[in-house]
Amino acid sequence: MSPTKPPDNRHSAASREPRCLNVHDDTVTSDTLLGDTGLLVIEHNGRCYQLRRTRNDRLILTS
Repeated sequence: MSPTKPPDNRHSAASREPRCLNVHDDTVTSDTLLGDTGLLVIEHNGRCYQLRRTRNDRLILTS
């Protein structure tokens, strides 16, 4: 997989307010992670990945 950048400034860490997540026994709900947008950008080893909710209410991780 080649490194990618977040799709635009709406999803960059600098343009979003920090938020706190409740974690219980190492479990976080997808609603908590994805919020209202249904999208979470994860930076790992210099690469950005997108975790998103699909129209079929499944999760997909893409780079």
